[in-house]
Amino acid sequence: MKKTSMYFVGATMAALALLGLAGQQMSQPRSQATTTKTVLATKKKVSAKQRNQAYYAHPQIEVKQDQLLLPYPKDFAGFVAKGELTVTGVVTKLQPVVVASTAYTLATVKVEQVLAGSGATVEQQIPVLFSGGVISKRTLLADVATKTFMTAKTDDTQVTVKYPGDPLPQIGQQYALVLSQETAGTNGLATAFWMANYGSKGIFVKHGDQYQREAQSTSSSSGATHDLQVAEDQLMNAGMTKLSQQ
Repeated sequence: MKKTSMYFVGATMAALALLGLAGQQMSQPRSQATTTKTVLATKKKVSAKQRNQAYYAHPQIEVKQDQLLLPYPKDFAGFVAKGELTVTGVVTKLQPVVVASTAYTLATVKVEQVLAGSGATVEQQIPVLFSGGVISKRTLLADVATKTFMTAKTDDTQVTVKYPGDPLPQIGQQYALVLSQETAGTNGLATAFWMANYGSKGIFVKHGDQYQREAQSTSSSSGATHDLQVAEDQLMNAGMTKLSQQ
């Protein structure tokens, strides 16, 4: 994606390891996208928790990825300024999206506040693409399915792919999002959509009266690097919480 400020490598290999398959480094082209017709939307008499449980009912696989950040702002104001739109909102609908062999979730977000930038208004529902989501094992492993080292058969069993630090969107959950817009046709999607700046760094989940990034486990980085990430997350969490309360 031309505006995405973070990219990942090694997801297919991590998925192979977690599925008990041998593998080698593979590239993942992201030129085409497919969407399913099954859309889980808000319905009466069914709680948000039940809808989320039904949507993510498949076995979950955590896929570790190498992350490369482009020049990164040193303070919260600079971070928000890098986005085209910063909002708070609540997820109302989820739809699976597959780009090549990578899982995404297209979440419909009902805007509650416009905190910075332009491109949306309060009460408007906007499409936001999150990393991770529902995908078949056959599609996830399509790049390596015909390789001689494959010792297990792939099938159409559905799994939920989860990337460290990237929250899977939940219906009814409130978020603060620092976004940039992608044009129609990007990654094969027919309509324009939004993505978080700097990958998961632009996604803040509401807990009580605080907005917080999803914490990454110590296993995802070295001790010193992890400490720096924690300190930076705390700075940005405080900035987003304060901005949302103004």
